[in-house]
Amino acid sequence: MYARFGSGADRTESTTELLGKAARYGKHLRWPAIGALAATIVATAARLAGPLIVRSGVDAAVGGDRSGVLRSAAAFIGFLVVQYGSQLVSQYWVSGVGERFLKDLRVVVFRHLVHLDIDYFSRAKSGVLVSRMTSDIEALTQFVKEGAVNIVTSALMVAGVTIAMFLVDVTLALTLLALMPILIGVSLIFRRFADRAYQQVRENIGQVLGSIQEGISGVRVVQAYTQEDRQASEFGRVNERYYEANLAAARAISTYFPAVDFLRTVGTALILVVGGGRVIDGEMTFGSLVAFLLYLNWFFEPIVQLSNVYNLLQAALAALSKLFGILDRDSAVGPADDPVALRSDPEGAMVFEGVSFGYDKGVPVLDDVGLTVAPGERIAIVGETGAGKSTLAKLAVRFYDPTSGSVSIDGVDLRRLEVEALRRAVVLVPQEGHLFSGSLR
Repeated sequence: MYARFGSGADRTESTTELLGKAARYGKHLRWPAIGALAATIVATAARLAGPLIVRSGVDAAVGGDRSGVLRSAAAFIGFLVVQYGSQLVSQYWVSGVGERFLKDLRVVVFRHLVHLDIDYFSRAKSGVLVSRMTSDIEALTQFVKEGAVNIVTSALMVAGVTIAMFLVDVTLALTLLALMPILIGVSLIFRRFADRAYQQVRENIGQVLGSIQEGISGVRVVQAYTQEDRQASEFGRVNERYYEANLAAARAISTYFPAVDFLRTVGTALILVVGGGRVIDGEMTFGSLVAFLLYLNWFFEPIVQLSNVYNLLQAALAALSKLFGILDRDSAVGPADDPVALRSDPEGAMVFEGVSFGYDKGVPVLDDVGLTVAPGERIAIVGETGAGKSTLAKLAVRFYDPTSGSVSIDGVDLRRLEVEALRRAVVLVPQEGHLFSGSLR
């Protein structure tokens, strides 16, 4: 089963691909994850044993076996203690694995982000990038806290309850499974609409944050040109799209939940009719009917639980898609295949030879520029706005690579040098100063 999501790299990935990538990034957490899964399996098995014990107790009571009732009650309490202990461990370990994965993912994404080329940041909205590290990470955090345990437990419960129902009575199990095509059909329809709605939610929250960031960072220009109302109207349109996306998701949920509850009611009625007849005919015990009714409720309960956390799962998958879109992007200014070390005492001779460059294809900023800066020489480059003065400085520190020609220092093409070594040797004083947070120390 596949759900498709847009990524920051302008492509789509299936749920399986996204989870596979997440597993590769979290492979160092393999053993804690296995431990968490083992604890969850123990908790699920202990819970599934409950109706079977209840069956023995009810049948013992019907047969007048008082000691059998006491043994069943003691066994039920014992399994309850096991379930409680293993479930406590399961929830803590699953949450712990998830939080550690997110902690590491934040660092990986941020480290990769600050190493991307300047062209990427000039084209991407800073508000959208901030939303990747805040809103998208928050969506993953919320899923880890509220949804991960429910999904693992519910999936195990559905599989375990199905097996248990066949062990109790094959006829009743087949009767209940007759409703499965309807449930699967309803679920597929819900998933189709919910996938689209939650993807739009994730897309639009990024646009909302981007609009807020633009309005705040450019507030001086907005006020200088009396554009307050226009900016507010633009934000209102972006916010309206976000609102409509959330309403679409709410409509999908409000339709699906009642449908599942209706099928559970129909299933209970079927089991009472068929199972009651089998008890009357002596084909099954009353305890088996009680146990099956308990399993029936537990069969639909995990499906409802999965539906409750479906929005969290969709938000988490969409967030993973966007974060992996950043991680999958390579810097346009890549490392040299066979880097040449810069001299320990560089003279500083810089040569621009036949350099052409444009930020956009077909729109050249520099065309066949030649320039030589001798060691110790000072050169002032003047020209009108857009002439390419700042572009020359950016090429000198290799923020960009020239479209054609070369830039060299001490006779070595900058593309053959290690980027870190180059930028330690060439100092750029930007036009806009930036103060990082922190104390003077």
